[in-house]
Amino acid sequence: MQNEMRGSRMQTMFAIGAVLFASSMSNTAQAQVTMNFPGNGSFGSNILFNDPTLPSDGFHVVGVLNATPTFFVNFDSAIEQHHSNGGQARIDPLAPDERLNDIIVSLDSGNGFQRYIFNAFRDGLKGVVPFEITAFWTDGTNGVKTTTFDINGGENFMEVLADPGFFITAVHLSTPDLPDSKETEYGLIDLRQNRIEGAQVLSPGPLVPEGNSLAMLGLGGLPVLCLTIRRRGLQSKQTHC
Repeated sequence: MQNEMRGSRMQTMFAIGAVLFASSMSNTAQAQVTMNFPGNGSFGSNILFNDPTLPSDGFHVVGVLNATPTFFVNFDSAIEQHHSNGGQARIDPLAPDERLNDIIVSLDSGNGFQRYIFNAFRDGLKGVVPFEITAFWTDGTNGVKTTTFDINGGENFMEVLADPGFFITAVHLSTPDLPDSKETEYGLIDLRQNRIEGAQVLSPGPLVPEGNSLAMLGLGGLPVLCLTIRRRGLQSKQTHC
């Protein structure tokens, strides 16, 4: 019951956060973040899912960076459940979901990173589908950038890279959740070979808005507030920081 309540609360927070963030940040994104497809998968630290104390199934799963395990990597969705698989730093769909369509990747609130690398794996699926990447960034002010690529039925290595002086705080990945047709099968088989480079604690002050400040609503910071509330709820049951 507690897991169900946490999932419902998280869905509500992300829904509200997405609407307010989009309305407040629609005109701020410039070239502070670059999305590359195909991407270079040789950078960064693997994300491991081998800590049994961290959630591995549900709307919220958590891994750690191989090189710096003090950084926790969150994989969240408001509409589908996931399973973490340590074999290839991989996120799988969790029944009743058969494919991945929506996932948000982030570090804990107050942390950022410079590069995120992943493989949107569609091996064996037919057709070409749109794949949308939305990156949330900060350099003392907050912004967002969205890019859409057409991906095929094989391996799709991509990277999200922050420009010098900027940090990524979250990346939202989505593809249409539609019924399959004769020509096209939608979604991802899994999200694999996840890597993050340049993870660090962001400077205090204007770079990281205070999590409990209502001023965050005007800065597009509600998604960060939602992540903070979610983490605090989790930490009430287990401490891993």
